[in-house]
Amino acid sequence: MVAEYKPSGTAHSTIIDVNYLPEARSRMIEYVDENNQLIRSDAIVGRTGETVAVQSSVPTGWEIVAGKVPDTVVFDESADQPVRIVIKHRVITVDAEQAAKLNHADASELAETIVREIKVLMPHQDQPLITKQQVDFERLGEYDLVNQRFVGFGDWQAVGNPLMAAYRVPEVAGYHPSVSGIDEHEAQAGDADEIIVINYVANQQTIHVKYEDEHGQVIASDPISGQTDQTVPITIKVPAGWKLTAEQVVPDNVTFTATTSDIVLQVAHATVTVLPNDPKTTENLLPNNPDCQYPSGVAFADLNKMFTRLIVFKLPDGHIKAIKQMVRFARSAVVDEVTGQITYHDWQAIGDRELVSVTVPALEGYTATMQVIPSLHVTVDMHDLTVEVEYIKSAVPDQPTTPDEPTPPDEPTTPDQTILPNQPVQSDNQSNRTGNADAIKEASTILPDQTAKSKQVKDKRLPQTGSNEQEHGHIWAILGMLSMLFGGLLGGKRRDKHS
Repeated sequence: MVAEYKPSGTAHSTIIDVNYLPEARSRMIEYVDENNQLIRSDAIVGRTGETVAVQSSVPTGWEIVAGKVPDTVVFDESADQPVRIVIKHRVITVDAEQAAKLNHADASELAETIVREIKVLMPHQDQPLITKQQVDFERLGEYDLVNQRFVGFGDWQAVGNPLMAAYRVPEVAGYHPSVSGIDEHEAQAGDADEIIVINYVANQQTIHVKYEDEHGQVIASDPISGQTDQTVPITIKVPAGWKLTAEQVVPDNVTFTATTSDIVLQVAHATVTVLPNDPKTTENLLPNNPDCQYPSGVAFADLNKMFTRLIVFKLPDGHIKAIKQMVRFARSAVVDEVTGQITYHDWQAIGDRELVSVTVPALEGYTATMQVIPSLHVTVDMHDLTVEVEYIKSAVPDQPTTPDEPTPPDEPTTPDQTILPNQPVQSDNQSNRTGNADAIKEASTILPDQTAKSKQVKDKRLPQTGSNEQEHGHIWAILGMLSMLFGGLLGGKRRDKHS
């Protein structure tokens, strides 16, 4: 369209060019069923005068009844008219194997198996004897790919021989079956599965559980009654003081047969192991012979020994300090519950049996009678050992060196705990694993500069002296003051002599 134009007196002439372009067009490809119901439509787009390739296909599961899908569409005067194609459901014929590969198809509608199961409950067997007889049938199906279901079926046909053979029931001595025989049977499609159970009627039986020793002598005997093919639990009643030998299998139950034999169990004298941490006295009852008590010989003292090495330090002030090193030995015992005989196991050290060496701490102005207490390998036959260390006053030199200023002694550390000579130590021999100052830390307090807590001590009294930690601290304080005074006097004498 050219717009209205009103020229003026000064206007010049104007030329307007008008061009014609092809219009955008579309054409529909319509798929309709046999009832003229639209199933799907595809639009083909182009311009007037163009030839456009058609990219459209029949909907999945359908097939063409009339017409066809064109390869191209020409947009001319008739391009507005749709291309109509009549389609219908596609139906295919399949067997069971083919149906299994299709979506939503139930292959079981094309196959059927008729089963006859014969179950024989045989005597002496935990599981029944089962015989299965079966006949397979199959048919073809007409499958609609649109509705995804079968719309028709062919007739059933047997796959192979449709006859189920006759069955002969096994014979068992001492029994008669509930069914004497099973006849031949021709299976038909649609028949229900069948289960035939054959039982056996049993006789009454009685056997004995005999307990025999290694010489074949019967110690006791218990009767057990039941019916053939019946499983009866066995209650084991081992005679008091005896036990079942380990090399045999003791049944939990027995299944009776027509000729069930007696059950013979081998027994031996029962024994009980007494551990050193759980000793027994003659007042305790035996576990497998509750009418009898333990014999003497399995008390605590019979199963436990303690070796102690006591290192005693005799200090110049008259006080005594000590280190206690211990090794514990233990053994177990085996008691025969029939004869009361006791068999002992070898002694075993609880922890390390090596007592480490201890370096004797030095005390200024004194010489110890021993410098090192050597290590010791402890055996069970050793007796307790006491090692005494004394401090002897050293000789004073004629010309002592005069220090510029006398050095007061360090303030002694008050020990936290002190071990008594008769105080127990833990069985892991923590005190045995110490040496030098470490031994003192584990066992007891030795010198003011080598004092540590002992985890083993509960009594806060010093060995032999009976003094407590507070008293001991006071003594060390007094000794410190005396040392300072003595040092001051020596220093004064030295200065006087020097002057």
